[in-house]
Amino acid sequence: TTALESLSPYGESKIINEKDITTARNQGLNAIALRFFNVYGPGQSVSSGYASLIPLFIDRLIQRQRPTIFGDGMQTRDFIHVDDLALAIVKLASLSQPFSFPVSNVATQTQTSVLDVFEAINHHLVAHHEFPSIEPNYSVARPGDIMHSFGSSSRLQSLIEWQPQVSLKEGLSALIEHQKRGDST
Repeated sequence: TTALESLSPYGESKIINEKDITTARNQGLNAIALRFFNVYGPGQSVSSGYASLIPLFIDRLIQRQRPTIFGDGMQTRDFIHVDDLALAIVKLASLSQPFSFPVSNVATQTQTSVLDVFEAINHHLVAHHEFPSIEPNYSVARPGDIMHSFGSSSRLQSLIEWQPQVSLKEGLSALIEHQKRGDST
């Protein structure tokens, strides 16, 4: 995993947390910092200004509203389902041996464009629920948004037997059904 430079206060807080973990490790604590990539799944709020784009897109499309895509939609992210993330954490917590490194990514190692995510959600609603096809609104890219983000989980996989199990298609379908029912968790 590469050393980081912060692009935002949020990013700076993550770097500080990783430094704190390293300090604790140097004092004998068996600890590891995990870098979660774009986590999605049940229970995410759509009302925050920082809402995850997947539940936000689903919410807008269910309401028959046009979601906003900032930029051209070609930005890529590494989307990981919360169930896969939880499994990785549980497996790590059950290890008795010391962690051999201070930081690891938890990612699918797959890039998916924002536009592809939108189209998959829109297609699912049209095909399975008789919703109308809706076009997104495009807006200027937000300052500080990165164009491409995906991670390698090779360090994590060297510690535990773990591979993401929930495909993006499966995860999106389940989350769409969850949000259509109005479930809050």
